Amino acid sequence: MTGSTLNFQITQGIGTLSTRTAQTDASRNASVNLPVNSISTAVQVKVCVAPNNSPCQVFNASVVPVSSLQLPPIAGTLQVVPGGQNLQPVIVRVTDSSSPPNLVLGASVLFIEYVGRVAQNQPIIWAGEAGISQPSMPVILAKSQRTVQSDINGLSSELISTQGISGNVAVVGTATAGISSVQFAAQTLGP
Repeated sequence: MTGSTLNFQITQGIGTLSTRTAQTDASRNASVNLPVNSISTAVQVKVCVAPNNSPCQVFNASVVPVSSLQLPPIAGTLQVVPGGQNLQPVIVRVTDSSSPPNLVLGASVLFIEYVGRVAQNQPIIWAGEAGISQPSMPVILAKSQRTVQSDINGLSSELISTQGISGNVAVVGTATAGISSVQFAAQTLGP
């Protein structure tokens, strides 16, 4: 419910809550921060609805080593669109290396994109049965990079952009979290 008071309490582990109570907003969400310098064991937090502290929910926060981050692609890693159409975002999911994998919230995903054009305005991406190839090295016209935090579902996305460059243009790049990376490529076809 909107405007409800929630009480937060650490019930296991070591950490400090930014506040012990929070109000739900118009979307019925409430949040507090749990800053920690290091976690050797999970921190367990109990959140209850005031004033009677009922019902309650328990959640755990744990640190995922950067070396165990995985980055499976979800959407947008290969795109070819006619000129004038927008490219779709690249979406990746950050998980740990457990089996089955756990979703990771708050992981930093670095998206790096290069915008280019090949000589003689040739197609940049050839999608065939065997995969993707490139006829020659593209001329790099622009570069961008941005870090995006993964959400509660482990998702992180970046809208691919030709940065205002028209014609037969390709965008190639990588999304990286820890030591795991995903390559992506997109092309807008010129007239």
